[in-house]
Amino acid sequence: MVKNTKKITNVKTVATTSSLPGVAQTTQTNNAVIYCRVSTKNQTNGTSLDSQEYYCKQYCNDNNLTITNIVHEICSAKTTDKQKKLLDIIDTNNNINLVFFESTRFSRNVCDFTNLLNKCSVNNIIIHSVTGNMNTSNNNDTKNILSNVFEGEIEIKTLSRRIKKSIEYRKTQKTYIPTVPRYGYCHKKTRVNNRMQKIIARDDNEQNIITLVNKLYYGSDINSVHKLLFKITKVNHTIIDYKANGDEVDHINYGNMNYVDIANFLNLNNILKRNKQWQSSSISKLVNKTSQITNLTSALNINQ
Repeated sequence: MVKNTKKITNVKTVATTSSLPGVAQTTQTNNAVIYCRVSTKNQTNGTSLDSQEYYCKQYCNDNNLTITNIVHEICSAKTTDKQKKLLDIIDTNNNINLVFFESTRFSRNVCDFTNLLNKCSVNNIIIHSVTGNMNTSNNNDTKNILSNVFEGEIEIKTLSRRIKKSIEYRKTQKTYIPTVPRYGYCHKKTRVNNRMQKIIARDDNEQNIITLVNKLYYGSDINSVHKLLFKITKVNHTIIDYKANGDEVDHINYGNMNYVDIANFLNLNNILKRNKQWQSSSISKLVNKTSQITNLTSALNINQ
């Protein structure tokens, strides 16, 4: 005896729901975006970015993925808010494969990585790690990638503590040389005990700029300002007060120029802060606070 069967139409295949949140299930295309990241510009030469791109391309070729874009980014992955290009990839793409060399190139923060993983899941983006040949369409691979991110986070925190302790010790021994000397100073090589050694030395030009900033802020006779401007720029200057019918300035008084005025003055005369524009905040750091107290005391005595 044969039972009557009802014909079923409009059958749809449904992907099995993963037990792990944030895991992308399928991808509709083989399109791939390669993401390569380094923390500093010093890492861009030689192997880092180039090698990441090379192995990612090889991975895409081996897995029949079509590369549609290659993105390089130079920033820390301690928090993903600095990874603007990565966030843009995830926010503006759907149904793609996102390929990176290894987990810490993507993130070094477990919390941030989990959030990005959820975003990728919503946009049907599968994350691929070349190292380990892993991708987030597989539960076990996702767990391993997450574990690698966690190890990367612990590593960077441990390294940070070690560096801080090392710097503290070298400061007590007076052997600490900062990577970037504070403004007014520079690195200089000198011979010590028949060995070349890097030391911190005064930078004459930057010291002149600091002196100029303080004269503009606290007031000065104009000849002193002209002499400093010539030392710095090798050009003779005439300072004009456009608010006073374009008359030539013969003296600068305390309070005539604030931090913003001084920053604009230096920038307009192409006196830059290590090839960058001055900001009011950077000017304030150069102002001698001891001189400020003396100046204010003098002003109070005059008023009395």
